[in-house]
Amino acid sequence: ILLFFGILMILSNIYMIAHFAHPVESRCTLKSLPMKLIIILGFILAQTMLLMVPLDVSNVRNGAGMNMQAFWYAFLIISAIFIVFVLPICMFWSESSIEKIAMKIWHVVKWETLVIVIVSAVLGISYIFLKKARIPIESILCDAPTYIASDLLEDSYASCTTTSDRLTINVSFPVYVVAIISFVGWIFFILFAGVGFATYPIDCFCEFRHRPKKMSQGELYSKKHKLLDHVKSLLAESKSLQLRQEQEKNKKLNFRQKWIVNTNTKLNRDTARFEARCLIAEREFLIVDQSEHWSKIRNCLKWVKLFAGILLVIWNIIWVLHILLYQLVKPFGRPATPFLNNVLDWLISKQVEFVSAIIFILLAFYMLICAFKGNAKLGLRCFCMSLYPLNVNETYMNAFCFNAMLCNI
Repeated sequence: ILLFFGILMILSNIYMIAHFAHPVESRCTLKSLPMKLIIILGFILAQTMLLMVPLDVSNVRNGAGMNMQAFWYAFLIISAIFIVFVLPICMFWSESSIEKIAMKIWHVVKWETLVIVIVSAVLGISYIFLKKARIPIESILCDAPTYIASDLLEDSYASCTTTSDRLTINVSFPVYVVAIISFVGWIFFILFAGVGFATYPIDCFCEFRHRPKKMSQGELYSKKHKLLDHVKSLLAESKSLQLRQEQEKNKKLNFRQKWIVNTNTKLNRDTARFEARCLIAEREFLIVDQSEHWSKIRNCLKWVKLFAGILLVIWNIIWVLHILLYQLVKPFGRPATPFLNNVLDWLISKQVEFVSAIIFILLAFYMLICAFKGNAKLGLRCFCMSLYPLNVNETYMNAFCFNAMLCNI
């Protein structure tokens, strides 16, 4: 099972890079091959963590004797090395436009040194103040049970006192680093997985709804003529916007006035509207192009998308029910029902543990795919800007490196 999913991960990551990469970056040359291999390895490293969980559970249940603690430490340390060293170096290398190798290496060394200094300062200073872990514990002190002769008269304790306390321990620095990465990772996971969770089935339905349909030559000519008129109007509007932008730049304004103009003017709203119309025109062009080259195979694929969307809705309902019944609804401080856990345990009890492992991996992989979908859909936004977004046929290697870091976090 692990071998099958390992091969599947390699193939899916190769397809993902080919699907999102810019045409300039999609060529497999000797210069770009090492970086692409590192990026694929970075994504696989993040995905392998999912396979470690069923392996760990199987090891404990079957008493295989594998040292899973060493495995976890090794993978987490390698992941940290990729996050701090390997992937940033690749990202800085791909972003540099310097042709001389020595100057390019110096450029990478400078930026990587800055990353190491910042990461070391943040982790070192925060470790001094946050190295203590406080674990809630509950102590129950009871009297000894009472026996008369050989017969048990009471199998209960005469009196018990319960006290709640917190156990404070100092964690090691490697454990602290893992905890920090996990904390930051949960924030990104909640953000991106939530977006992907909602948009994945919706995108499937939208692709089916807007699927290209077979058209006659007359209908194609009419569609192309309307699209051509629309593009001409967009070109005229773009020239008008450029002229207005030049006029705004030539105005003599102080800093406060410039900031107000840049954030509140009608020009920015018109520019945003123009960009939206360009995206709509691009989508219309793709639909017309696909209608011109319509085929039964492509049409069947759209029906597959509809079927996949329905399955994803059912999958989402199952996940929502599990989160509600196991995590949120807790009468008397305990989960209302284990739900999916009971299903997996039942499969294990029926001597079909491999089916339980497959279902668990599929559930976990779906959440990872949702997080990746949310990342591609939303991107890491900072002040309304998307940093290193994943766009089809428009993604460069530096964006792949950055998103591989996010997946590992």
